[in-house]
Amino acid sequence: MSRAVVIFARAPEVETSVKGLPLPFARLFDRNIAAWLRAASAAGATPVISCAASARFDAIAPEIARLYIAQEGATFGQRLGSTAEAAFALGFDEVLITGIDVAPNIGGVFDGLAFADAVVQPADDGGINLIALRAPERALLASIRPRQRDVLERCRAYFDSLLVLDAAPDVDSMTVGGWPLADVVATVLPPRARDLIIRPPPLV
Repeated sequence: MSRAVVIFARAPEVETSVKGLPLPFARLFDRNIAAWLRAASAAGATPVISCAASARFDAIAPEIARLYIAQEGATFGQRLGSTAEAAFALGFDEVLITGIDVAPNIGGVFDGLAFADAVVQPADDGGINLIALRAPERALLASIRPRQRDVLERCRAYFDSLLVLDAAPDVDSMTVGGWPLADVVATVLPPRARDLIIRPPPLV
């Protein structure tokens, strides 16, 4: 089984600026990308970074080999959908897609694809932190917009079988005493399955 972990990314400095965060958060995103690269490699999956054609992340965890996908499309959803198609076109059987603001959590995700069409981890804001797929599902991904609050419900309606993990906050919202948890993004406990939806096959 060939698996990929795709980090759907903007440069850490761009992510920080777009979100209106203090500049030190760029370092948090930098560390989080490195943590995802290492987690993917440790899980036996190929790390892949999806980014603008002009952006490179070679200086982040340079000891970890990775592939790149150039994001294509005018909207967030189009870029997400084209990323999924490009990842499967590389020959992977299963693809996990996540962002640079999500704490690394791979444990159990690929296992869930053995009995579900997709695995998702909801975000606290109504979006999703990651989605693992056995097919590109471009129609769904292309419809997703930033800060959309009903993505989980769209996934529930779209897939015949869906494994939903426990929700988790974005790393830029995880703080202690006002300081970001920059040093613990790679130590988050594996998610637990929250529920499983399996629709019966249609009557013939």
